[in-house]
Amino acid sequence: LLKAQNGLVENNLIDGSSISGIVLGPELWWGEADYSKNTIIRGNTITHVGYATTGPWNKQAGALTILGEGEVPEARGHQNLTIENNTFASNDGVNIIVDGLENSVVRGNRFINAQQKPNLRGVDRGIDAGALIFVDRAKNVRFEKNTAVNLGVGNTALIKTTSRSSQIIGVETGVVKRAHLKTFSYSNPLDLSYFADGETRREVRDPAIIKEGDTYYMTFTMWPFRNREEKNMTLPDNGSSPGIQLFSSKDLKTWKSENWLVKSSDLPESSPYKHRFWAPEIHKMGGKFYLIFTADNWLKKQYNPAGDWGVAGYAFATCRQRKYRYCTSVSLGIKAV
Repeated sequence: LLKAQNGLVENNLIDGSSISGIVLGPELWWGEADYSKNTIIRGNTITHVGYATTGPWNKQAGALTILGEGEVPEARGHQNLTIENNTFASNDGVNIIVDGLENSVVRGNRFINAQQKPNLRGVDRGIDAGALIFVDRAKNVRFEKNTAVNLGVGNTALIKTTSRSSQIIGVETGVVKRAHLKTFSYSNPLDLSYFADGETRREVRDPAIIKEGDTYYMTFTMWPFRNREEKNMTLPDNGSSPGIQLFSSKDLKTWKSENWLVKSSDLPESSPYKHRFWAPEIHKMGGKFYLIFTADNWLKKQYNPAGDWGVAGYAFATCRQRKYRYCTSVSLGIKAV
């Protein structure tokens, strides 16, 4: 609930709120707060909200509700708001209510799987529950470059305005309906195989996929998946993965082997990661590709007397493109490097 000015609400996930996801509204009748002005709501994801407030009496009826106060048609206290690049996913009823707003823009927002079933939230307050966006007592508000995908049977209009609104730009063009999302289902096993541990295998564990151009590339932990236990040290490759092999696909269903990125048998015995390949990933940073994998966090038994497990790490880059490796260890506390 926002009752302030000169603010930024950005990059939040609001999932499963029983009431509205975001509400901007004054409560002048008991002197608590005023309208919002000069505020940006950007890049947020609002999903599965409002499920417990479905009554027709509810005036905070939108997944995002900008609400005026009182019944005066000219009450437009909210001013200079920017609602942009937010994602509204799987919300029934009105997704955005614009009430008491002036000199503002609603642009670049995405509505996915909205209004899959009818909802009466807010109808006793004069709100059209079938509208994706409902506009009342607003002036000089522009809607542009918003998209809606997979609208449900509960939708009857994209943008609905009342006679108490004026200078609303983009009522007919501000929300564009897109074709349905392309989906497919496919059951295991995938059309993929590789030779390991003396036989052809099809197991895929810890898959990581990136897309470059029109091709998907995948790495994964190859069979065998055995832990680094003393009983496995006499097996080929110490009973561990033979290395990291790269596979490619155009459709995510049929995969072919491209080449070995790292092959354990080609490494010298002195290599610190020979026989140690878990959860490989490829990341593209600054135009270069980086291969990240977990090799183990111990080389000799005395380094890890409490157990046999290693640890998985993750790579990331800052805005300055400085590379880091993040690892944790658990003993009496949690440590990070």
